[in-house]
Amino acid sequence: RPGSAKRWSAKQRRARLDGAFLARPRSVRGQRVLLIDDVLTTGATLAACARALRDAGAVDVRAAVWARTPPPVPRPRRVDPRSFGLL
Repeated sequence: RPGSAKRWSAKQRRARLDGAFLARPRSVRGQRVLLIDDVLTTGATLAACARALRDAGAVDVRAAVWARTPPPVPRPRRVDPRSFGLL
């Protein structure tokens, strides 16, 4: 799919979601809110939602997720065999 979120870095996800959510103060002011998400990848969506809820006056925002993607595995460094005196 075009623009798939899977291709975005964590920084790109945060930037794309900045200001994406809006909560009605009348609905959440003074309330405790539980956000539920199926899969937590970078946390950018939950963070943006929580920010909108807090800005609208929610007193407590928590999140529950069903699953979390594993953190990215660092790519191994390329080693020059000459540094070991092998060549």
